[in-house]
Amino acid sequence: MSFQGHLVCHTCKLKLTLGKLIRDDDGKQVGFGHAKLTDDELGRVTLAFLAVHIKHELVAMGDDALYVLEKLPEFDSLVIAPPGSPFALSHTPIVYAGVALWRLPCEPIVDREKRIQDTQRDPT
Repeated sequence: MSFQGHLVCHTCKLKLTLGKLIRDDDGKQVGFGHAKLTDDELGRVTLAFLAVHIKHELVAMGDDALYVLEKLPEFDSLVIAPPGSPFALSHTPIVYAGVALWRLPCEPIVDREKRIQDTQRDPT
């Protein structure tokens, strides 16, 4: 079973999955491998995500900590959507460092839109 890393913004209720934890031959943790982003894209997206959310309640965590997070069902996930998919065509992406990502909602769209608007009004 793979172990993944995540960046979680509690302020925006948004999660960026970094991918599978990669270890070298000695078992030392050396990075992450994302199934849909190249190493370069993952690095750029991660740095951009950190920059956007740096003044928020932002944490890095692994699967173990993430899955026991009581409020996890309230968090949207940033995902790659196939370019011609109905979801990609009907939602506006967030672009981090030139890479388009979509917020996969964890709640009804109406509630989500209100929450996102409230967050954007108060970008602390």
